[in-house]
Amino acid sequence: VGRFERNPEAYTLVGAGAGGNHGSSEAHDYVLNTKTMKFHDTTCSYGQKISDKNRKEVTCTRDELIDEGYSPCGVCKP
Repeated sequence: VGRFERNPEAYTLVGAGAGGNHGSSEAHDYVLNTKTMKFHDTTCSYGQKISDKNRKEVTCTRDELIDEGYSPCGVCKP
């Protein structure tokens, strides 16, 4: 299971899927709601409304977020 580590720009998922196969998915920037376990595109209006205590910005693949238990937003459909 991966974990999120802070870098100067955003949180980055590390350790998840090490040696695993996530297909040809490329890393993208996402906004996480750690309370609802939803992830959003950075331009999503719902992602922009997340309170600071429940918000994390990450750079990783969609598959990594799903593997961590997050669900995609039904509005922006990242």
